[in-house]
Amino acid sequence: MSISISDFVIEKMSKALVVTCERNLETVYRALDGIDFEGALSDWNRVRIKVNFVITITWDTETTTDSMVVEALINRVRDLEKEILVVETDATSTNAKKAVEKTWMKEILDRVGIEFVNMKHSKEIVELTVANRKVLESFKAD
Repeated sequence: MSISISDFVIEKMSKALVVTCERNLETVYRALDGIDFEGALSDWNRVRIKVNFVITITWDTETTTDSMVVEALINRVRDLEKEILVVETDATSTNAKKAVEKTWMKEILDRVGIEFVNMKHSKEIVELTVANRKVLESFKAD
């Protein structure tokens, strides 16, 4: 199992971590120990965990976010009493609703009581400012 967490929180923290290990929650927790979740998330009440469903197959292909990593992140953020959503959007060839079910992510989210949101169907729009821009000053994401 290889865990990679990169650019975890915009502008607050920019770290990359790669750990090769056995696949279990305790190992994932050890990998997350180097991240100051409380400090990094102190300005926010809501945390979105963005997963990647490149295709509708499981984590072992190394193209889909490992549901065990998501579960560990949820548990760490839940300890901080933040609202948590797990999010993804439809891609050209991947339907996020189908992918969350086929990758076993839905089973874990149901068990831990966290909502999955397909951002394609979200009414929420966020405007982001681009730091150190070359072309764009900002863009809106929905």
